[in-house]
Amino acid sequence: MRRLPEGGDIDRSRPLRFRFDRRALTGYAGDTLASALLANGVRLVGRSFKYHRPRGIYAAGLEEPNALVSIGRGEARRPNIQATTIALTEGLEAESQNRWPSLRLDVQAITGLASAITGAGFYYKTFMGPSARAWMVYERFIRKAAGLGRPPKGPDPRQAETLHEHDDVLVVGGGLAGLEAALAAASEGRRVVLAERDLCLGGAALASPPGSTERRRLGELLAALDGSSKVRILTATQVFGAYDHGCFAAVEEGDVLRLRLLHAERVIVATGALERGFVFPGNDKPGVMLAGAARSYLNRYGVLCGEQVTVFQNNDSGIAVALDLAGAGAAVTLVDPRPNLGSEQRRELETCGIALRLASRVTAARGAQRLRALDLRSEHGRERLACDLLCLAGGWSPVLHLASQAGMKVRWSERHAAFLPGSSPSGMSVVGAAAGDYRPLPDTKSPPTSGWTTSLLPLWRSGAGRMAFVDLQNDVTAKDIQQSHDEGFVSVEHLKRYTTLGMGTDQGRTSNVLGLALMAEASGRDVAETGTTTFRPPFAAVSLSALAGAEVGSAFHLRRRTPLDGLLREEGAVMTQSGLWERAWYFRENGSDLETATIREMEIVRSFAAVADVSTLGKIEIEGPDAAELLNRLYSNGWSTLPIGKARWGVMLRDDGYVFDDGTTTRLGETRYFMTTTTAKAEPVLARIEFLLQSAWRDLRVQVCDVTDHWAAIALSGPESRRLLGTLIGEAARDQCLPFLGLLETDLAGVPVRLIRVSFSGELGYEVHCPADGAPSVWRALRQAGAAAYGLEALGALRIEKGHVSAGELDGRTTLDDLGLSAMASRKKAFVGQVMARRPGLLAAGRQQLVGLSAETPLSSGAVLSFGPFEGVGEGRITSATWSPSLGCYLALALLRDGRAQYGREVAVHDPARGRLCKALVRDPHFLDPEGKRQRG
Repeated sequence: MRRLPEGGDIDRSRPLRFRFDRRALTGYAGDTLASALLANGVRLVGRSFKYHRPRGIYAAGLEEPNALVSIGRGEARRPNIQATTIALTEGLEAESQNRWPSLRLDVQAITGLASAITGAGFYYKTFMGPSARAWMVYERFIRKAAGLGRPPKGPDPRQAETLHEHDDVLVVGGGLAGLEAALAAASEGRRVVLAERDLCLGGAALASPPGSTERRRLGELLAALDGSSKVRILTATQVFGAYDHGCFAAVEEGDVLRLRLLHAERVIVATGALERGFVFPGNDKPGVMLAGAARSYLNRYGVLCGEQVTVFQNNDSGIAVALDLAGAGAAVTLVDPRPNLGSEQRRELETCGIALRLASRVTAARGAQRLRALDLRSEHGRERLACDLLCLAGGWSPVLHLASQAGMKVRWSERHAAFLPGSSPSGMSVVGAAAGDYRPLPDTKSPPTSGWTTSLLPLWRSGAGRMAFVDLQNDVTAKDIQQSHDEGFVSVEHLKRYTTLGMGTDQGRTSNVLGLALMAEASGRDVAETGTTTFRPPFAAVSLSALAGAEVGSAFHLRRRTPLDGLLREEGAVMTQSGLWERAWYFRENGSDLETATIREMEIVRSFAAVADVSTLGKIEIEGPDAAELLNRLYSNGWSTLPIGKARWGVMLRDDGYVFDDGTTTRLGETRYFMTTTTAKAEPVLARIEFLLQSAWRDLRVQVCDVTDHWAAIALSGPESRRLLGTLIGEAARDQCLPFLGLLETDLAGVPVRLIRVSFSGELGYEVHCPADGAPSVWRALRQAGAAAYGLEALGALRIEKGHVSAGELDGRTTLDDLGLSAMASRKKAFVGQVMARRPGLLAAGRQQLVGLSAETPLSSGAVLSFGPFEGVGEGRITSATWSPSLGCYLALALLRDGRAQYGREVAVHDPARGRLCKALVRDPHFLDPEGKRQRG
């Protein structure tokens, strides 16, 4: 095993340093990690999943079952990456997996000694007894031993993005067939996108030697592509799934992860075919490799993988491999179970000094840590052959996963000994080796790159023994498949799950057909009757980081910012997440911490005036001749008598009679209204209205429009708020011009505003609504007039003092009566939820009702209330709590059974989460100014 002094597609002028298991090695630009390891003489790259047997590199691409490594360092290390798919880069850190204490000396390899009793179903049968409790003991040890690589502990540092792309034609696969299909579609004037998982185009042609017909044809196609403006090339892009409506998902892995959702009218599948091996004892040893992989490492990467080479074939595709390896200086023996070869082929092989063993087969591979010899059997007897590289050419399996995911049914071909495409879905075609077309180019003199020119001999198992592997990644043996059949698992799907055949990153690429053939043999059926498992996406492993895209970390949830966000941050606002919104929590200028600042802000509102950003309120414009009728049906209280220029507070119910939302709606004109909702229910209320107008109330002549993002809103509250407002708008701020629940449309700081005199804090207050782009100017004007600023924490605490309900109380389980709002239910009109709200169960005694609590010790939301001994279930709960600087005690709103009948009693407050137990006084929830004199001014 060595790097040749010349040849290959690597750039020898650009050496690259990398490390494998902390060992410093060198490769070249253009190498994969696998080719660089082979060039450095590294044969042992991993341990098998179950028996921890030594494993080497088996393939040269995505079909690699053995060479799984962890890439990177630290918490972001990525496990289970195929070394054959990793482009070598400067400073690459790779580490082998599934071994301890080292790759060469793995203690768990001792499990192989028990392989006779640990076959298929061993865990199912053994560790479920003798009792159910026994599994809890076994599980700890099994989980420690299970798995391959360890999951990363930190986030993927690579940037990720998701792209939606639309083209006329999608070509999947950049081999010769795919390139020709792309050029043909482009010649028809179609916009074409070609996706290839490799770093460069060419597919199997890249395994051909320089000067071959395949290489020349590849050069011609690439030159034609350079001159075409209709074809867009995506390399290093794996198309991994076919989904509904012609959408194909692909991921481009690199410094930036790109998830591409490709939409096309026509899809051409040119995904090629994967080579298979044979089943015989020792077929998993380092030094056993697919023939096409050995040829690829030789001609593409300039690596000769062995000196004493045996090529074992059942079709002519191994001949080209044998010729190329012999031409590179290896001593080659060709083993073929067929009795004859073509005379021209035989002459060429003998001319190159290749020894022939016809009518022979390999029955076993010998060696401990790596391959050292082979056992051959022929009609003349047995023979042992020294060997350090065995190349397996057992036939080809077309890659039909994507086409099958899209709805294509596969069919078994005896001639090809493989599954081929059946009838393709509309808009899809399969070409090249994926369609079973392995014919060489017309003027190719040498045997084809990936196929045969004479008959293929179906040969699955060439030797019998305990360690004859079918699935190398999952340690599934031929014995396991026979055992599965003997125990009654006759379905392909059952075979897969009972033996783990075709699971993991390998997904059966090199093993499924072998496994199905052995299953068919055991059951006395043919492969066509046995069938195949269902092809499901993803075809190849996909990084979760790519699927998440940019929606990770702080961007996992959509973040919404109000028009005042930047200005509030400049003024020292500490922001917090409230639903999807970023909101000002408190202002540092009012205190060094949350508690100090909140108390200070509450005091300013109660004694002077302050402004808060309430732009997150839902805002809906309602217009039309039946707008008032719509409001009458939505709200429990009446709206037909609301004058123009006035606002009214209303409560909506759900169909089941429970409270849905509350808010203020203002009448702007004869048929025009402006509704505000709570922040949490902005979208649900709009959706509810639109649903009713499109289904139940289609006769209403009314239009609704969401203007939440178009209008900003600022709450101005405090006993001095009218005076401050007057400095900006003059006499219009007088009580006569803008009474309680009145509306005034005017200009403020050069910005058109809607002033609505409402109060959430219980003080004299206004909501200042203005276009979003004018909000900073309005805020600055109010601040310059003398208003302080307060945040969300103070806003919530002020409403508790006043006894206003919010999200904590409107949790979907309370009724109007529970909240003390029975008077809001009109008896003169019908409204949503009216009938269901009268159900006896919702009016019966014993329901939890809204009350207030006051205490000398802290109260917390979620605490449980009880009058008697507490046994885990109380008689109520605290929904909102705060310290009240105005009253000098702790206050809370709570829901308590028959609460209004409990005024004046003491209740026990249990807070096990915080380890608190205290007493509180039950009282009216309107703690401050219950008559409403302050807000009416």
